[in-house]
Amino acid sequence: LSIIHSIYELYKITIIINTSLQKQWKFSIGTATMKNSCDLLEQIILAKNAPKSMRGHFLEKAQVFLEVYQINTRVMLEMKLCNETNLFKAKETATKIGRMLGGWIRATRK
Repeated sequence: LSIIHSIYELYKITIIINTSLQKQWKFSIGTATMKNSCDLLEQIILAKNAPKSMRGHFLEKAQVFLEVYQINTRVMLEMKLCNETNLFKAKETATKIGRMLGGWIRATRK
């Protein structure tokens, strides 16, 4: 699925962001952001393999992880904790994932 590929790209960007954070932020907001991207990937894989009747549950949980990820990256951007270019790449990729995820959620509700 292309959403899985996009989340993988987001995860790679997140690793780059996390390695550039100062130590005090790396083990707080950096670790939380890494965990959110992994949890997002996990929920999408679970949704992909789940029966159609259960997909909505996993997709909604994935949407929550994506929203928390976006909040974390916004905080990093506003506090200027790392390179803005990488944060804008992450934001763009997260927005793309959000559109794909929203479409998948709408499709499962029909």
